[in-house]
Amino acid sequence: MTRRFLYLALMLVASYGLYSPMAHAQDAHASDELLPPHYFQLPYAQRFPMVEYLAKNFAGYRSPLFPERRGLWAGIYWQTWWQQQSVRDQIGLWAVVNATLTIEPFYFGKDFQAKISCSESSLFAEFPQAKTKEKIATCDLWRKYFSASRQTSILLQNRNQSLLWAAHTSAIADTLQIYANDFSVMKDELPYDEGAYWDGWINLVYTLEQWNFSTLESSTAHISQNMLAACAPLGAEECLVDDLPNLRQQLLAHWLISGQGDLIALLTLP
Repeated sequence: MTRRFLYLALMLVASYGLYSPMAHAQDAHASDELLPPHYFQLPYAQRFPMVEYLAKNFAGYRSPLFPERRGLWAGIYWQTWWQQQSVRDQIGLWAVVNATLTIEPFYFGKDFQAKISCSESSLFAEFPQAKTKEKIATCDLWRKYFSASRQTSILLQNRNQSLLWAAHTSAIADTLQIYANDFSVMKDELPYDEGAYWDGWINLVYTLEQWNFSTLESSTAHISQNMLAACAPLGAEECLVDDLPNLRQQLLAHWLISGQGDLIALLTLP
């Protein structure tokens, strides 16, 4: 039960939506600073094949007795699916971080296959403004996972999962730091509940890493499909927390927004 709850946060972890407030980027950054890379705008329909590529080449888990579609990338796949289904792909607070967990590792994975170093990544060649020392360091973490993921024994699942989480949380931390001003602007343009829901998710990310929570499909698909808010933005008249379609969505939303609610009750609902 506890593991299932933790993925609630993972779904929140690997999320973001289209970087809609690009018009504010000019104001949020000084003239001598870099603007956000354009790949933040890439539609989710084009992100799914990238996740499938990563799952095919760097699954991190395979077992003929206990098959798991997409290996350890299932979590990112299903949270991306949830964001698109709930229209959070159109909300910057969700799409930007999602880009760091789908688009960026896709480029780094292709580079790994081609034996191209992180400092010379094709991501930086195509989007020079994305190149920072922090991003290069995160690329190195992805590469550690890519290398380890070639060993897919069930006995190595925990090790591979830990390496995936390390890259995952580093990617998010980099982006939160670099675009802190932009995220503040995005939150100001949303209803309070949606911004707080996102904040609650962010605060759970590092807990998930500490728990080394499984991102296999058996742990994640049901949560994405049934336990995360089905509409957006939360707090709008047509998307109120207490009007969400099932009790689990409501309780989780209340907990993420304000820390209120009984998580044990949430996890034991039929």
